[in-house]
Amino acid sequence: MELTDRLDPAFLRQTAPQRAPARWLVADLNLPRETLDELRAEARLRDQRLLLVAVSEPKMARLGTDLRGVELLVLNRGELQALVGRALPDDAALRDAWRSLHEAGLQRLVMSDGAAGVRFSEGEDLVLIPPPRLDPASIREVTGAGDAMTAGIAAALHRDPDDLRGACALGLQLAALTLQSDATVSEALSPALLV
Repeated sequence: MELTDRLDPAFLRQTAPQRAPARWLVADLNLPRETLDELRAEARLRDQRLLLVAVSEPKMARLGTDLRGVELLVLNRGELQALVGRALPDDAALRDAWRSLHEAGLQRLVMSDGAAGVRFSEGEDLVLIPPPRLDPASIREVTGAGDAMTAGIAAALHRDPDDLRGACALGLQLAALTLQSDATVSEALSPALLV
């Protein structure tokens, strides 16, 4: 955490030329709020796509209220509730939360919804994709599944930035592989799965 705290706006400005050719910038909310503000501004200036990953409910405050420049936010239901400041018990509440974030400038949203699967923004709706069927006895460890899902989403969007449904499907596939492994990063994950 000390290292991420050192990634301040001055550091970002110093290293901006290294990110200039990138089509996508990926960061998480462990970064300081001022750094996230700088990344959003940089993405808008260079017309780059910024994918932000939530890491915990308390760190949602680092995101701020101006979401212009954020192409995609990946989070879970609890983090979304923390961001909008209210419970989201049903589909109507989820849709209202998505609309309010879209009005604040967020382009797209992916919400992990536990055993139900993943919801992704499509127009004004949040569409549910159920997870692959797994035998409960095959689940070994949950640590790393969310990271694998996000990695799959990012990799798929790098290939086809407009196919959020396909990106979520790949993310769910990688998360399922990770759930069936004792390792935080499943041995079954490989670049061949990203094609």
